Amino acid sequence: MKKRLLVANQHVVLGELIITNMDFPWVLGSFVAYAEFEKYKELFALEIYLTTEIDDIEERLDHGIDSLEEELERLESAKEKVESETQSLNLVSLDPESNEEVRILTIHIDKDKFDYR
Repeated sequence: MKKRLLVANQHVVLGELIITNMDFPWVLGSFVAYAEFEKYKELFALEIYLTTEIDDIEERLDHGIDSLEEELERLESAKEKVESETQSLNLVSLDPESNEEVRILTIHIDKDKFDYR
């Protein structure tokens, strides 16, 4: 079982990711938050909220239910800002034999679960 640390600013460890599954291109598993994660908790909650709202609006637009293009643009812009912050985080392998470097394109943390690619 692979484990990685979620790190901010190259030295602040936010938590531990325990990889339990792969669904290409997604890596899935459990997240153990450290005290330092508290500062980022709202950021990840906001990202999940924005993703859910965007998905809902896109579905409504696909079915011609509403005219919410402006709201969709506003939410997508807010989500891009959140993702730019989460993409600045790093993943560090806990395997001493590994020098694997992982670049985060997208990461979601919802309570004790995560997925990233």
